[in-house]
Amino acid sequence: MTDNLIEELEEARKRMIQCASEKGLSDQSTIQLSKELDQLLNQYYKEYQKK
Repeated sequence: MTDNLIEELEEARKRMIQCASEKGLSDQSTIQLSKELDQLLNQYYKEYQKK
């Protein structure tokens, strides 16, 4: 589970950085991707704390 989640985190981070580079940090697409990344990070930390 954790390995797959780490892969998802890395992909989400790449998408957000690419979007920010193309559209800027305040673009709605970038903000939405940032929120998705935040959710994945929260999920990762919850899993990490269980161990």
